[in-house]
Amino acid sequence: MEKKIIFFIALLLCATNALAEDIDTTMFTEFGFKGKVKTVTCFYLKEDFGDIVKESDTAYSISFDETGKLLGTDFIAKKSYIYEHAKKRYIYEQGKMKSTLIFHKDNYYHWTLDDSIVFLYNTNGDLIEKKYYHQPSYDDDDSWNVLMVTKFKYDANNKLIETNEYYSDTRYGTNKYLFEYNIKGQLVREQKYYYSGNSYEGPRKEYDLSFVYSTSGKIIRDSSYNFVYGKGYLWQVEHKYSYDEIGRLIKVDYNFYTDYWWPEKGVTKKQILPRQKKEYSYDTRGNILFVKEFDYDYKNSFNLKEPDKLKGIYKTKEINFLYNNEKRTQIIVTLYDRDYLGESVKMKPKRKIVFSCDVYGNWTEKKVYEIQDGVEFFKEGIIREISYYE
Repeated sequence: MEKKIIFFIALLLCATNALAEDIDTTMFTEFGFKGKVKTVTCFYLKEDFGDIVKESDTAYSISFDETGKLLGTDFIAKKSYIYEHAKKRYIYEQGKMKSTLIFHKDNYYHWTLDDSIVFLYNTNGDLIEKKYYHQPSYDDDDSWNVLMVTKFKYDANNKLIETNEYYSDTRYGTNKYLFEYNIKGQLVREQKYYYSGNSYEGPRKEYDLSFVYSTSGKIIRDSSYNFVYGKGYLWQVEHKYSYDEIGRLIKVDYNFYTDYWWPEKGVTKKQILPRQKKEYSYDTRGNILFVKEFDYDYKNSFNLKEPDKLKGIYKTKEINFLYNNEKRTQIIVTLYDRDYLGESVKMKPKRKIVFSCDVYGNWTEKKVYEIQDGVEFFKEGIIREISYYE
């Protein structure tokens, strides 16, 4: 095993495929990090005879260098009484990610190098190629398979204009991404095409994104056309962004273009409907105070003979940030559910997540509570032990 690791690092053919991220790392990294974080070690919380205590096994750990570059992550997934261990290590050269290694611990507690990604750059320092490698799980097999190659193209201004993904298994076809920019260098369009590999079948457009900016350079609208084949329509989502007088984001409106209705026989019309919105609020010092999310509820669903009629707007999520002398001390997330009482609807809290923060504003404890009839019941939690560079 040691021979394999040394060989592939020496040839720069060891890297990681971002762990095929079936691991939801957001449960450990919500709200990002503040300050010069060195290590983050996470432990699960459990209820033990009425007390909430820390489990002894590490759930997740992260390490950074003094410049903030990610050095490695370690993860333990507990499924019933079975533990799955995985770790990633990041290798840099002249300040750029050169490779990443993914290791897995088997049932005999032996670490094996399973997957890797290699990053190649041009003379301008632009990433031009990524290669994903995988080692088959055969005993004493030193061979490696290339699962996918991603290539990047740039214009004269070093702006990414094209990305191509090639899979070793031709059944997955090829993906192509195209990018366009305005005169200020802002991304204004992104498209994805899929090539099946069959000579008789041409490229298929998967989605088309467009972006609109204000004169101050802030994004004010983005639209996404997603092409759904076999269903005879395009699915479009639009986001509109609103800012206050000093440029802070105060609202995001989500509009969906998914519904059709038939005003008369043989005639179809597409509806443009608001579906969600987020509202942001700040204190006099500029600290974020809360984020509220709302859903729009309609009488009908879609494909009916009349347009959808709005029934109401309901708050579905609220995030509150608490401070003490400008230091963030707590983050409280409340999720709401609809309680239908005949024709009336009442929103009630169904879950609360409480984050407690350290002097840097990074959360160090997360507790999740289920709410039933107004009573909170502890469900799960995480303790984060964070060390910092001086």
